[in-house]
Amino acid sequence: MTRHRILVIGAPAAGKAWLAARIHALTGMPVYDVASMPPDGPALDGVHEWVVVARDEGRAAAVAPHADLVVLVRTPTPLREARIVLRWISSLGRPGLRGLRKALRETARWDVDELPVLGAALEPYRRRVVKCGSSDDVRAVLECIFGIAPGPGART
Repeated sequence: MTRHRILVIGAPAAGKAWLAARIHALTGMPVYDVASMPPDGPALDGVHEWVVVARDEGRAAAVAPHADLVVLVRTPTPLREARIVLRWISSLGRPGLRGLRKALRETARWDVDELPVLGAALEPYRRRVVKCGSSDDVRAVLECIFGIAPGPGART
């Protein structure tokens, strides 16, 4: 049995959950959020296939040794900021302007503060790291891992 254990990491609003949902839709692999896992490490013993979504470098580093593939989603900051604003609008502003400002600061800070630390934490696993920054990259990742080629006009 071929197993696939995939860690998807990236900044807030980078598209991590979307990619994980796409992998789940195509393969049926279960998706876990690292935020719901114990802080001392993953609770994935006995699970042969999984997709774990993380944005925190400490938690991502705890899961990385167990992953067969690490996908680093690198979306440009202006696109992430636009997604955050759209999420805020669609939530009818429930988080308030303070919440919006906090989310925008966090995504801008990610490239400067978290990415270098994450890069150092993932260095031992660099042969298993794939950088993904566009839908074409996502398509290539899915085809590479699973031999899946979405049909013509399919949005990956």
